[in-house]
Amino acid sequence: MAVEWVSKIEALMAKATDAATSEEERAVLMEKAFYLMSKYSIEETMLNFRNEVPEEVAHRIMNVTNPYMSAKGTLLHILSKLAGCRVVYAGDGKYSIFGYERDQLNTIMLYASVIVQMFADLATTSAESRPKGMHHKTFNSSWIAGFVYEINKRVTNVLTRVRDETEATGNGTEMVLVDKRDKIAKLVADVYPSLTHTHNRTRVMYEGAYNAGKAAGARTDLGQTRLGRTGHGRMAIGN
Repeated sequence: MAVEWVSKIEALMAKATDAATSEEERAVLMEKAFYLMSKYSIEETMLNFRNEVPEEVAHRIMNVTNPYMSAKGTLLHILSKLAGCRVVYAGDGKYSIFGYERDQLNTIMLYASVIVQMFADLATTSAESRPKGMHHKTFNSSWIAGFVYEINKRVTNVLTRVRDETEATGNGTEMVLVDKRDKIAKLVADVYPSLTHTHNRTRVMYEGAYNAGKAAGARTDLGQTRLGRTGHGRMAIGN
């Protein structure tokens, strides 16, 4: 099952990244790949449940570095939702990803792809469109805010679609997913008993860059790249 899903997604990514593919076609292909990522997580969860294959919820630490660590951490949180994971900020650039191992790996894969594309697009747009005399941090921060906004919108739309389809099946999938969420919530509470919540936001200082970032987020290839607790007061990003 896993090989079949991954093959479908990789085929979509290969076509989407072909130089001959138009931006309009690319957007459609990326949305479909994004959708399949979310469906894959649900299908695998149900398959393992029916076959009584035990799966343990775990957490792994991922280091997120500057520049723009806060925005990158927010993206990690947003993308983790597709695989049914949860991300908690543990301080000092360390983020805990909670979920099944396969879902954690899918989250990391998507995150790595999106981050690479984000900075590549940002470098090109900044070189071509940053107004003369404007500090690069002013332009870049606004651009990234727009990019994050658009990625979040895409993820939200896909999750809504998948949720509606899941509820329509009436085959017990929702109960299994609720059990998965409860297990993750319990582990988060066990690992981070003093958890607090926050929403990361980036100030928009230049609307032109913000809109350019949104456009880049809309066309970003989602999923093409494959990649192989300390203290108190942790913050869960954007819950």
